Amino acid sequence: MYHLIDKILPKSEVEKFLACVNKNEVYFYDGKTEILQELQESNYLSSLDSLLNTWKQEVDVHLLDLKDEISTKKVEPHLAKKYFTEGMGLLFNDINLHDSYFNELLGRLSADLGVSNLTMSRNLVYATPNGGGTETHFDQNINLVIQVHGEKSWWIKENDTVTNPLTRHTLGTEPDPELYSYLDAPFPESINYEKEYILTPGTVLFVPRGHWHKTHAHSDALALNFTFSIPSWTDMISMALRARVIQSDLWRESVLGLNSSEIAKKKVDNFQMLIDSLKEDIQNWKAEDILGFVEFSGEDGE
Repeated sequence: MYHLIDKILPKSEVEKFLACVNKNEVYFYDGKTEILQELQESNYLSSLDSLLNTWKQEVDVHLLDLKDEISTKKVEPHLAKKYFTEGMGLLFNDINLHDSYFNELLGRLSADLGVSNLTMSRNLVYATPNGGGTETHFDQNINLVIQVHGEKSWWIKENDTVTNPLTRHTLGTEPDPELYSYLDAPFPESINYEKEYILTPGTVLFVPRGHWHKTHAHSDALALNFTFSIPSWTDMISMALRARVIQSDLWRESVLGLNSSEIAKKKVDNFQMLIDSLKEDIQNWKAEDILGFVEFSGEDGE
């Protein structure tokens, strides 16, 4: 079985790319990926018209008020071209679920990257009209972008406000409460980008998790994204903790009676007893045991 990375990038670039992934840094290949011809010959990616004629699911339309994915509407494929011609970008979600070719590509790249089996891995197709794009935001996932048609600029900058965010955020909007709780500083009013990456057919871009970025299409453009929402250590310990404590009927007890001072005191005392017993138990936990349970106890991942 070939390594998909070797088909996306020359062998001389693979080590550099993997280093950028592991360090969460931008990687840009300004050449022409070997897999471009295959992609352009597929029914989904030979053209936007071919994609719309092949696609059976709803399409996400990015509205013009924010020029961002947080402002969308879903439409049937036969209606999507009208919005595209009016300057709105289109998003085709989870193409890997509808075509075995893309599902195999995604699985092989997941293996090459060594992502957790708990990762939500997806193929997304972005159709961007000439002059369209997205405003400044960051994602909680990592993205490998292959430009298939057209020319599109990306601007990317490292995030000085938050490291390893667990949710997506668009500049100028209110952060969700959890994200706000661990910000290192308030979000800036604007981002001063210093580096532009111009994507043309066959170029490859790795967009790190949490980095600010925005885009602008210089012509009608079509791109294939490999998107990985990778679990954090927080997710790992949370899953292991829940799996452990739900074995006890005491931990599964409903939290009731806190509006009565007499009952509430007993409930609080019982809760403290559970916490104390957990503190004793957790001292014996080992990282490899938790990973063995969380990562490999269920069905095999991709």
